[in-house]
Amino acid sequence: MLVVLMVVFSRSSRTAPLGDLEGSEYTRLRWTRNLAAIFAVVWGLGSLVQAAQMLWAPAIDLTLPVRSIWPKIPAGVEVNQTTATVLDGTISQVVATVEGLNLGTRALLAGEVLLLASMAVVALIGVAQICAGLVRGEAFHTRIASWLRTTAWVFLAAGIGSQIAGQSGRNLASAQAFDVHSGSWPDSLPFESFEDIPGIFRPGFGFSLEFWPIGVWLVLMALATAFRVGSRLSASNRRLKSEVEGLV
Repeated sequence: MLVVLMVVFSRSSRTAPLGDLEGSEYTRLRWTRNLAAIFAVVWGLGSLVQAAQMLWAPAIDLTLPVRSIWPKIPAGVEVNQTTATVLDGTISQVVATVEGLNLGTRALLAGEVLLLASMAVVALIGVAQICAGLVRGEAFHTRIASWLRTTAWVFLAAGIGSQIAGQSGRNLASAQAFDVHSGSWPDSLPFESFEDIPGIFRPGFGFSLEFWPIGVWLVLMALATAFRVGSRLSASNRRLKSEVEGLV
């Protein structure tokens, strides 16, 4: 892999000016295009590996919601506080290594990984497309506008879908990991319920939807429109230039 990267970069550095671009600008565009393409491949492969781990690894690390609790110090226990004293608090989520999750929960968690990765991959491919167009002397190519529209819709669908899939998967995982049906403890222990026993968490439910994908979608759609208008203006300028040259 390292050899391939060295070959790509060495070839991209041996460039000559094209059109109105200076040599250094042309080289930077080549490097940016190549780096964006490489990172898109690496990010895509990495997300596939992570999704496969979510599906088939025996145990996976997750941040899970739990019913809000704060452990109580048993009666008779005295502790010496430091300079600050915690008067009250809650524990609403825990980081845990979980095994035994069912396939449906794992599929939701893997789907979150792939949806998040899709946004990064399409954005990187968009950067590569823009740089490639500039290298060819086509700053406003219609293909770039089409890809920006595609990226906009991917961000909208994947941005919202990843939140739904991820939070649903974690809620299901919390229910499977922390649901306690019954239990008992000696009368000598000062516990009245499961919530009083340190280390026993009860499943929690958390769900909140952020709407930033809609803002990104609007920005990218506006950029796609600008590139589409620029493409028409560039085509018109080329026609006028050819007509003028024909008259001379």
